[in-house]
Amino acid sequence: QCTAVALEGDEDGRRALLARFTGLGRTQQAHTLILLEDAAVLKQHAQLLNMASLGKLSASIAHEVRNPLAAISNAAQLLEEEETTSEESRRLTSIILRHSDRVNHLVNEILALGKQREFHPRSFSLGPWLHQFVSDFVTTREIRPDQVRCLVSGDFQLLFDQDQLHQVLWNLCDNALMHGHEPGEDAVIDIHGGFDEGSARQVIEVADRGPGIRPAHVAEVFEPFFTTTTSGSGLGLYVCRELCESNRGSLEYLPREGGGSLFRILLPRAAMEQVA
Repeated sequence: QCTAVALEGDEDGRRALLARFTGLGRTQQAHTLILLEDAAVLKQHAQLLNMASLGKLSASIAHEVRNPLAAISNAAQLLEEEETTSEESRRLTSIILRHSDRVNHLVNEILALGKQREFHPRSFSLGPWLHQFVSDFVTTREIRPDQVRCLVSGDFQLLFDQDQLHQVLWNLCDNALMHGHEPGEDAVIDIHGGFDEGSARQVIEVADRGPGIRPAHVAEVFEPFFTTTTSGSGLGLYVCRELCESNRGSLEYLPREGGGSLFRILLPRAAMEQVA
């Protein structure tokens, strides 16, 4: 007989474990074999299996959608090029093309979501990496340097796939730049890397000064395809959370005191070591 019991971690930094008890005999004096497994590793393996299954499903759906979508787009382009087409017909054709592009973009995102990802975690110092990220983001998005403020408390190493951490932070900063400000005001993004007393974890936080997420939507914010805008696909935050969990971290949303949103990346405990 085998019994599994989950032993949850607590705030002092201990890991969550899954204990399995297997009797080695049928008598009362028989020994019991106890197997302890890291729940984070099991969760990571389950995540990879889910992504693989999603990849097969999304590829099948995408194939069925892309072929008729391409035919619709080609037909609309031919109509648009006709010299006898009226202005009203051109307007309607442009609507078809615009929404066809949007559906095609969504299909591409679904395919990327289900694609088997390779993970290449390596140890690096957060401070220099984070400051370089901010410099690249400011330059690429052509915003003022004072619109992204970066603070790193202490110096520590972390083990994470740098490309995937870059993707997560870029998406969070893009969201803050787009939605994290009141009408008529420029967005201001605060990025902080350091130690969080509440979770006893090293964290990276991305905060803005916008209206925040409505309480009714907080539980759904990381669900796939959930969006409150007409232009978004609703996959960005879902992918960010998946990437964090695949690297044995996590991503959470918190309302910001004084208004705004705060997204917190909790970095993996076992992957970090303080720099002397």
